[in-house]
Amino acid sequence: MSPDAAAQVVLELRGVRKQFAAGGRTLTALRSVNLTVSRGRVTGLIGPDGAGKTTLMRLAVGLLEPDEGQITVLGRDSTRESLAVQASVGYMPQRFGLY
Repeated sequence: MSPDAAAQVVLELRGVRKQFAAGGRTLTALRSVNLTVSRGRVTGLIGPDGAGKTTLMRLAVGLLEPDEGQITVLGRDSTRESLAVQASVGYMPQRFGLY
């Protein structure tokens, strides 16, 4: 990706996987997710209940850490720089929860 194109990427997920332990079993919420959202694009995250939408958003803003993969928001690693990401984005979950 050229430097100009990289500057236009506001959200990037590469090989993201997230699992949760539930009732003695493992639930895979996200499996090998790759996504690139460019500046100036309207992007919808749409799917049925349990599809992983909230998990993806919580990962993007650094409220959760991925089991695998890397997430970049506005050029920042959402795991290592979660506070900077949270200070740079607006996120309104359906259920109340301050970060």
